[in-house]
Amino acid sequence: MKWSGLNKSILGYGGARIDIDAYYDRIRDIENAENQWKVEYKPSSSDHYSIPLITNRSPEHKFSNPIYLSSGIHGDEPAGPLALLGLLEKNFFLPSVLWTIFPILNPTGILSNSRTNINGQDLNRDYHPNNQSPQIEVSEHLKYLKSCSHLDFSIMIHEDWEAQGFYLYQLHKGNPKRYGHELVSHLKAGRGQGYPIDQNSLIDGREANMGVIDVCLSDHMDRPDWPESFFISNSLSDLCYTLESPSDLDLKSRVEMLSESISFLVRKHLELA
Repeated sequence: MKWSGLNKSILGYGGARIDIDAYYDRIRDIENAENQWKVEYKPSSSDHYSIPLITNRSPEHKFSNPIYLSSGIHGDEPAGPLALLGLLEKNFFLPSVLWTIFPILNPTGILSNSRTNINGQDLNRDYHPNNQSPQIEVSEHLKYLKSCSHLDFSIMIHEDWEAQGFYLYQLHKGNPKRYGHELVSHLKAGRGQGYPIDQNSLIDGREANMGVIDVCLSDHMDRPDWPESFFISNSLSDLCYTLESPSDLDLKSRVEMLSESISFLVRKHLELA
């Protein structure tokens, strides 16, 4: 797959969007089916669109520490929520693993195709422990996260309307089991010409190596506006991946790219668990 930007994302994301009501219908189908999943709903800035939390029904698991996945914290990044929902519907997530999945953290942003929530706040800058007034989406999310035990690892799914291809962050505390470069090689060797990788040496103001931005959390503890990944990496897991697909690619390709990335990282970690 060769890079062919659609030139829709000039001053922000201008591509295809999520039908949010159809999305919630699919969540309810998962909730009502006789399967491994339990769905709870957390408050958001909208009474009509709560935040779904999807976990296993059964408490017995071969792998005791959860794998955490989230998406949709920015409402103009639709591919992540669609990728996670598609994997849920395809029964990718093994019942022997304890899963914690937040597929759509900012429903009011999704509704308005906005990075921020309905109050104009970027939720992914609200997670610092000293923040006394986080948005309701974040305060409820933090309340749940603080009740969790250690996570094996986490994957947060994002998109970047300025990116020239796929890239990712590896946020860690020195964990040697990091598979970002293997994932990029896997995507490049994928279907057709492979998925486009952002090969710039500087991405989002950070040094990058062939689409991988490696970040040690201890070097950034003084940042005042913590994203979700900082809180999780500091409190629950010593390895967080943040995946970034290029928003100017068509939505179907981005969903496939992110689904393949999630699948690859999960398989790699479970092979060595």
